[in-house]
Amino acid sequence: MVLDRQISDIFNLVAVLLVFVLGYFAAFFPQADVLIERDLPAGASEADRRHLVHRLRAYRVLVVGTGTLAVIVLRLLSPLTADVAKQWSWHYSTPRTGLLAVDLMLLILLGVDGWLGVRLTKRIRDFG
Repeated sequence: MVLDRQISDIFNLVAVLLVFVLGYFAAFFPQADVLIERDLPAGASEADRRHLVHRLRAYRVLVVGTGTLAVIVLRLLSPLTADVAKQWSWHYSTPRTGLLAVDLMLLILLGVDGWLGVRLTKRIRDFG
């Protein structure tokens, strides 16, 4: 019961940060995906190519920033996650399940973030 209370307390503090991380990622992911798929039209100038590479690099910085924020949140939650793992029981607890779901969501976000970073880097190399 004490662990459930600790989880609830930390979620009150981390909730805004989680919304920021997820909202930030959700805002730039579709735009980055469209930018990755964009090709330079035939006859594009060197300035157009440089502009596209600059935008791809800017989105790669956003990917690194989102990944860093996700790691920070995971690090903040890791002591509680370890306590949940140590005190595991099959008795359902909403705070404990919520904590594990948030951890899983952040790990998936890191995976997608890494995948997007690789795709951005590949396109930068293609045009660089």
